[in-house]
Amino acid sequence: MQRLFVFLILLSFSCGLVIAQSNEAYITQKLNDNFSQIEQIGSANSVNILQDGNQNQVGTPGQMDAKGIIQSGSANMVEINQSDNSNRIGQFRPEQNVFEAVVQQGAGNSARIQQSGDANRIGTWEYAYHGAIEQIGQDNDAEIDQAGAGANMLGELLQFGNENMADINQVGEQNTISRVHQVGDENKSYSDQFGERNSIELTVNGDRNQTNIDQGSDLDYSDRNIVTQWVNGYDNNVSVIQSGDGSNSAFQHLPSTYTNLENMLSIVQDGYHNNASQKVGGEGNVLDIQQSGMDNEAIIESYGNYNGTVDITGDNNPDPVQVHQNGWNNFAEVYQYGNNNSVIISQQGDNNTITVTQNGDNNSN
Repeated sequence: MQRLFVFLILLSFSCGLVIAQSNEAYITQKLNDNFSQIEQIGSANSVNILQDGNQNQVGTPGQMDAKGIIQSGSANMVEINQSDNSNRIGQFRPEQNVFEAVVQQGAGNSARIQQSGDANRIGTWEYAYHGAIEQIGQDNDAEIDQAGAGANMLGELLQFGNENMADINQVGEQNTISRVHQVGDENKSYSDQFGERNSIELTVNGDRNQTNIDQGSDLDYSDRNIVTQWVNGYDNNVSVIQSGDGSNSAFQHLPSTYTNLENMLSIVQDGYHNNASQKVGGEGNVLDIQQSGMDNEAIIESYGNYNGTVDITGDNNPDPVQVHQNGWNNFAEVYQYGNNNSVIISQQGDNNTITVTQNGDNNSN
């Protein structure tokens, strides 16, 4: 086993190249404006970086030969801890064919990133969808925690392969997860944002994947959050929970292709002035929107066959629940509990069914 220990104080730059197995690299940097990069080739290698201070970086965008952190092999591990404010993990050198700060190629790799403070960023400032984390292979794991008052950002997390897992947590206001992109089968992702005015975009391509997004289910003051999800494949389970005062928005999209089959899409919203939209194509998909509160809006559009919808809303929603289906053997079930609610359903095709249940006063359909 080889170990590389680096302890740097004040303005500093560290880099290393290790080609072997079971290597360990420890980098500790204190105070401000530090830089780190390292490359490991082999299996069971590990990188541990601790940066304490402001405006520190993992990845060195100002260096022509910079590559960030690259691990090629299996069972490798990266752990990065940054404390204080305005720190960055980012790398974008297209002339070096480097587009991410942390790249892991192989199986059974793991990446752990923790940033505590405000205005921290994983990804480049110049390119929102570049410079962050990429894992290529099977059974890889990425865990990201950003905590502070807010304004933190995850630019991009890419996972290519099967049975990968992503776990992302952000605490505070005006945090952004620009893009989580998983390509493959039987992958899982869990994204939690606790606070106000947070946003996330997630894309899933493959079969039997599971995706859960939670914005503020444990808080009473979470509002004005935005979720956008794109799904392609078979037998995927995609869900969104938005809770708090309200004014949240959730959009789920399943393009009209013959490979989009038997997916489950769910949106749960609690509060006032929320907006939920599902637009899907394919066959055998199930759509579910549950809203409790007032002045909420729900729109469902499905194009294809054997698709079904279930919709539950609360009181005094001025905008009608809208369900539009185009195809055959589709079903729509709408349940409304409360007063002054309305629903509009349109179906085009053969052998479609509609069930509407309203419990309360001054409802219409």
